[in-house]
Amino acid sequence: MSARTIHKFGQWYIAGISCRLLCLAVILLGEELLASGLEARSYAVPFFVDLRDPVCTSLAIRLQVKEYNEPFVQFRANRREPEEVAFVEMLEALHKEDVDRATRFIMPDKEPNESDRQEIAKEMKGLIRPPHGLMRDLSGKDIGSVFVYEQLRIGKDTRVFTFGVTRQPAGPPMFFGLRCLPNGRYQWPLFEIVGPLEGIVIDTLVTGCLYSERINKPFTYQVLIPSTAGTGGEVYLQFNGVRYDLGIVSGTLDGTRPEDEAARFYQEMSLLAAADSLEAVADLYTPRSRQTYLRELAEHNRSPDAAAWWAGVVSGFSDPERRIRFVMNADPLYVVFIKNPLWAGLQQEYIIRDPNTGKLAFTNLNRQDILDSLLHEKKVKAALEAVVLGRADTISTPVGRSAGSEPNVPQLAVRTDRHEQTGSFTGPAEAGRLIFEKTQLDIGMVPVDTVRHVEFRFFNAGKGILRLGVFACCGVSAKPSKQEFGANEDGTLVVELRTPSNPGSFEKGVFVSANDPANPKMELTIVGKAVETIAWSPNLLEFITTDKPSAQHEITIKSLDGTQFAVRGIECSDDLVAAEFDPEVRSTEFTIRPKLNLAKASTLGSGRAALRIHLDHRDYNEIEIPVRLIPPLEAVPSQIFVFDWQPNQIISRVVRLKDHQQGLTEVGGLQVQAVSTSKGSKANLISVRQEDNTLELYLQIDPVEARGDAGMLSDELIVKLTDGRRVHIPVHVFRPGTKFKLER
Repeated sequence: MSARTIHKFGQWYIAGISCRLLCLAVILLGEELLASGLEARSYAVPFFVDLRDPVCTSLAIRLQVKEYNEPFVQFRANRREPEEVAFVEMLEALHKEDVDRATRFIMPDKEPNESDRQEIAKEMKGLIRPPHGLMRDLSGKDIGSVFVYEQLRIGKDTRVFTFGVTRQPAGPPMFFGLRCLPNGRYQWPLFEIVGPLEGIVIDTLVTGCLYSERINKPFTYQVLIPSTAGTGGEVYLQFNGVRYDLGIVSGTLDGTRPEDEAARFYQEMSLLAAADSLEAVADLYTPRSRQTYLRELAEHNRSPDAAAWWAGVVSGFSDPERRIRFVMNADPLYVVFIKNPLWAGLQQEYIIRDPNTGKLAFTNLNRQDILDSLLHEKKVKAALEAVVLGRADTISTPVGRSAGSEPNVPQLAVRTDRHEQTGSFTGPAEAGRLIFEKTQLDIGMVPVDTVRHVEFRFFNAGKGILRLGVFACCGVSAKPSKQEFGANEDGTLVVELRTPSNPGSFEKGVFVSANDPANPKMELTIVGKAVETIAWSPNLLEFITTDKPSAQHEITIKSLDGTQFAVRGIECSDDLVAAEFDPEVRSTEFTIRPKLNLAKASTLGSGRAALRIHLDHRDYNEIEIPVRLIPPLEAVPSQIFVFDWQPNQIISRVVRLKDHQQGLTEVGGLQVQAVSTSKGSKANLISVRQEDNTLELYLQIDPVEARGDAGMLSDELIVKLTDGRRVHIPVHVFRPGTKFKLER
């Protein structure tokens, strides 16, 4: 089947599964399934046993798909099934920020207390506010731009809805999940989606990336490409990645890896967007995706609130707290994961390498871009054809490392030990018989964010050899005492789990597959309640660069279980903050008064650090409190970028000055005395608008023409206030055709 045929008659669907597990699933759906509305099929899906032990096993899941592709208003008016009614009510609760209504979805079988409501309200704010008013559009006059795309039903108890917003030209569609409970009610698993799922990749190629902050090395996972010729073989496309902690604005790269190139490419786009050069961003897209981007950009610009919406988007791109956390490499496809401090999970961008020119380009979820690029890769195409035509001779190659593999090329491995989609196993006539003493363990009350070990005991009651496979995810790993067990032999499954970081009841699952015809798949559960035994405040320390210690900077640490502890050490990155303590004193409560290193603060000017307080409490070795350093007078944006500048072109920009120290209540207020530049460019202040402790300046800059072959001008805008303070804002101007490169 050619790439064009695949694009026309099928679609890649990827679904994040929330029926007590979050995992990767790739399903190829034919036109006959979509045309008939809501139908069901089963697919063999690869799961990882453990990120540190990448062994794949096949499980069968049931999937149903129903397409809508209709405006939300129409979808709301045509309420068809109970889950659709629940979906509408849940979204409207989000729209209204109605905590009580949302609580009924999250905890339908429990009477929530005030602590529950506060936690839900906190999570709702993290979900609602970052999309710049996205949720407010769900029940407003401009709701015509919001569409519900399709409904996916996964397994027996989970429905996942996905919907997209045409006003969001650069980015994936958002999705929300509803779980059908045994009593017929519907639950919105907010914490399951927003909390533990660190990365949600909503694309037609990859989704539900289970990315853990605790893994400090690159990991590999694979995606199943089902065979279309019925040969019985399965192809696994390997994905490699590199972990980063890289600033969007200031992070530097050595450029020795292809992942570095993709990360730098995203930095380039971010700086273009931060400079409000949204048309220039279009040049970084593939041809098909560029058309979509420009069409959506033009449509959005006709909206009455376009200016305010884009102002938030532009300012977000220049946020120094945004960081690149991971780059997934499936050359020619790269997925860049971005951590936004306002967003609960990871955002992502998709980058494609042109197989002919080798250049990178963004793709805004265009299937044809991805499939064309993948099929242009000779090695990938040859491996695919070998499987589809039944000519595969690379049998039983270990998954994740094909024979003759080369770095940075997607490796394909053919598996012949395929399980049937019904879940039955092929094997000897006398199979094993798996019997667990318990399938659920209650570990009671345990501290939050701690590691616990539990054991499930079992034995082989059959006459044959019992073979086991294990899958666990979401902070859980499991390992049997061995892989094969003889008749009447006992065994133990040791499970390691990390308790949730938020207090409350939890349930963790482990899935066991066996060559037992009666129980080919079993689910084991661990339940308990996570409780806090230490509390501290504040959650963030903010210092102005000239700050002296005050009561607002005091840190309180309190034992909630009455256990005495001692403070064993205090350290801060960049030596920005220090504090006095006595390591010999033990108590149930401490008050720490941190002091700002004024010399360091003056040198840094602004930025972030982390204050770590080491304890000897039985449940906490240390606590970490973020530290934010704020300049007394802050400029937003902190730098100005201009691309494709033509001689005699006047640059217009809005700069906001926020006074964190004196405020506008001072006599005379905050006033601008003069605006100038350091290298001779002309700067004119057109207007000033005052709001609270912020001045909004509308400026025009006439740059001095760049000399030489550099094609670039760097100047500095200087804003002088009547109280003598000055703000320096770097200005970078690029001529057309100048190759933009970040400084290393």
